[in-house]
Amino acid sequence: MAITTSVVKPPGLKITANEMKKVGLREKTLIRDDAKKGINQTGGSTGSYASEQYKKYKANWMKRFTDRTGARGTKLKAYSGVAVVSNETSFKNYTLTGAMFRDMFVTSRDNECTVSFASKDRGKVLGALDHDDLLAGLSEKNIAVVIKMILGFMDKDLREWAKKDLVIIVK
Repeated sequence: MAITTSVVKPPGLKITANEMKKVGLREKTLIRDDAKKGINQTGGSTGSYASEQYKKYKANWMKRFTDRTGARGTKLKAYSGVAVVSNETSFKNYTLTGAMFRDMFVTSRDNECTVSFASKDRGKVLGALDHDDLLAGLSEKNIAVVIKMILGFMDKDLREWAKKDLVIIVK
């Protein structure tokens, strides 16, 4: 699951791989920040959790309510040794441990970058899509942010290009 941003540029202009990496890192941040607020990349709300049981455990930081001895606070086996960073349950935010967004990676080359989810998170991303929550994409608002950033990189090249002599031949 990946988001690829390509820039079709005028001749002589180039957005470097380093600049495109900055664009990709910004995209990654935009996606994560939206998810934390319960906003998917279609621009809509992520809604609420379907499983009341999961919601109760998440609200309790994935800890048991009691164990066999009646003691409270032991973590569920699947989350033993894993930091739970969010127990928000009023909306789906896909950030229980935060690992899915931390593990996103960016690859870049001149005029192009790709932001990808880790292959281990494929099921989570597709599961979100099954619930009409698009995580592998960019909302219109986020596209505008990325375009503004790319135009900023192009602006310095355009200024250099504009300094050169312009030759017009009319026949």
